Amino acid sequence: MYKIVITGASGFVGANLTRNLLKTKHQIHIFTRKNSKLWRLKDIKTKLNTHTVSLNNSKILKKKLLEIKPRFVFHCATYGVLPSQTNFSKLIKTNVIGTYNLLQALEKCNGLSKLINLDSSFVYGQKHNSIKENQIAEPITPYGIMKLSQTNLVRYYSIERKIPSITMRLFTPFGRFDQPGRLITDIMKSLITKKPLTLFSPYSKRDFIHIDDTINALILASKSPFKNGEIFNVGSGYASSVEDIVNLVCKMTNTDSEVIWSAKNNRKY
Repeated sequence: MYKIVITGASGFVGANLTRNLLKTKHQIHIFTRKNSKLWRLKDIKTKLNTHTVSLNNSKILKKKLLEIKPRFVFHCATYGVLPSQTNFSKLIKTNVIGTYNLLQALEKCNGLSKLINLDSSFVYGQKHNSIKENQIAEPITPYGIMKLSQTNLVRYYSIERKIPSITMRLFTPFGRFDQPGRLITDIMKSLITKKPLTLFSPYSKRDFIHIDDTINALILASKSPFKNGEIFNVGSGYASSVEDIVNLVCKMTNTDSEVIWSAKNNRKY
């Protein structure tokens, strides 16, 4: 039985990962903030080892990790992926300083087999062809810049400080426990409630991947041999436009959704 730590366990990806790993015989420890909303974990909370730990409190973070002595750490904590998350200070504190504190603490943890770091496809910026891991990262958003800084920190600690790590660069996961404001969730809600759906551009494209496939990739990464500091893309390899997704969902459900294409884009990227 291994001890596994998951940061950001209350989030979309973190919660799905937690629920999956709970099916194993491993001991699951989750790090959450004082004001974290745990609705995704409400029914399984009693089965988890929950620790109220801020990644910005380096002293408590280090103490908890030394007490737990984790075999694996999944670093899912993040800020900035949602359009409403625009606080630049929080972007830096969560993604960069929080990761730095985590790495500093893990340097003292004997027995760590692997840190699985979660990155974002936002680090690539605007690309028009299939994206490979060896392409130049050219982030054009604050979130993309911070995630690239996070991964560069992890790579440095992997190569220079010998912390075993791998980075999984996620594209656009969707599925259970996603939240309002996300494309596929909003489309499904519109179909169920029969209310109009307001979207920005029909031509905007994303590489969508189901959350089950995302979680399977993360778990496989934790078990597989790897080169320290390696980066892997996690996506379908195919970009779909917003219009394509709307039409596909309507076809599969044999329903129609009234879409209002708005000239105002609430998302800045």
